[in-house]
Amino acid sequence: MRFIILILLLIYTTAISADQTIQANQSKNGTPTNNNTDPLDNFNFAIGIGLEKYSDPYIVEASINGSNRIVTIDKETKHSPSLWLVTNWTADKYGTTWIKPGIYLGVKVLGNESTALDGLSLGVNAAFLRKGIDGNKRKSFNIGLGYVTHRTRQLADGITEGQALPADFDDIKYKEKTEGSWMIMFSTDIF
Repeated sequence: MRFIILILLLIYTTAISADQTIQANQSKNGTPTNNNTDPLDNFNFAIGIGLEKYSDPYIVEASINGSNRIVTIDKETKHSPSLWLVTNWTADKYGTTWIKPGIYLGVKVLGNESTALDGLSLGVNAAFLRKGIDGNKRKSFNIGLGYVTHRTRQLADGITEGQALPADFDDIKYKEKTEGSWMIMFSTDIF
């Protein structure tokens, strides 16, 4: 499912970019362009850095200690930075000339343990506008807050921190599951 969403996201943003290139070429050649305000023109493709919050700590590393084989968690995190592929939509009718409200949709590209494509996020953002390289297309730096679904890692059922490793386990095992939480997204338009 995640791959399908990623492919649709890439196809959609590529189509938007192609349409914008055609419109730019038409305006250079003097061909009339459509001056209607189309809400789809406000979509941008961006790369983002997200700070994800985990509902329960994500266990990075655990170990067995002593002759009683006591389980200890050596490293865990409640927050994690990650790299995202994002599309932003900006509401041009609202806000000021340099800041506009909008929404974003993101797919995680790189995260904990070098995992890829294991998270989706949707949220609201504030787009800080700036002129593009061509002077026409406005680019933006975006700060967003949204809902995220991502993978998390816990001790396997039956294994408890601070207690002896059960006899039916040779080593520490983990269980991975998907959870919903929230995140902060920082992104910048690339086209």
